[in-house]
Amino acid sequence: MARGRYLERNPTPNGVFHVTAHSVPLTRLFGAPCDMSEYLAKLANYLSPSDRRNSSRHQYEKLIGEVSVLAYCLMDNHVHLIVRDITGAGMTRLMRRVQGAYALYFNQKYNRRGPLFDARFAAKPILDEDHARFAIAYTHLNHLSEQLDYRFGSHIVYRGDETRNWLDVEDGLRFFGGYNNYVDFVNTAGPSILLRKIEEEGVPPDRYRFRAEPRTDEAPAFTRIGSLIDLRSTRP
Repeated sequence: MARGRYLERNPTPNGVFHVTAHSVPLTRLFGAPCDMSEYLAKLANYLSPSDRRNSSRHQYEKLIGEVSVLAYCLMDNHVHLIVRDITGAGMTRLMRRVQGAYALYFNQKYNRRGPLFDARFAAKPILDEDHARFAIAYTHLNHLSEQLDYRFGSHIVYRGDETRNWLDVEDGLRFFGGYNNYVDFVNTAGPSILLRKIEEEGVPPDRYRFRAEPRTDEAPAFTRIGSLIDLRSTRP
């Protein structure tokens, strides 16, 4: 089960937060891609408008109207979420349920005991719209070894390749003023965001290059327009 303290959390009604949760040292949070799918399914259990029930046919508690998720990216040993805490208590309620349920699933699957998460979660308040734009772009660019169509990041939902009826894409795009502006921001801010990640993780910067797709008119939030940034290696 998830244990530990809450970090940098100062919930206020309708506040937006950059939430992170890490596994305990020397433990992968996700042993296989299906585990990442399971984590996303547990988010959906509480945020989806559709009827979702557990193995005992009991309906999951709905937290719609209390909390929403605007963006996400799942990594080997941690997760990034951009969360709107509508009531001031919804974020804690959501994270307790998701982290606890996922830890139980993971420990049963891999026959392990003890806490899975290093702390329940960290939540840094997003102070203004500039901060929100950066946080969403940072979240979507977090997986350096993949293109932006990484299966377990929400950029593919923003782009319209996949749907998540529990993800509040419209609220995320509101900070940019529309999908085209989101595209422009990611292409403009992306290099500096990735250089920061490269410096943190010690990845040679010449492994990555950028390619902005030409744009002509505003597209709906759920229209596929193609990759925004190409992170393929330039080496042979």
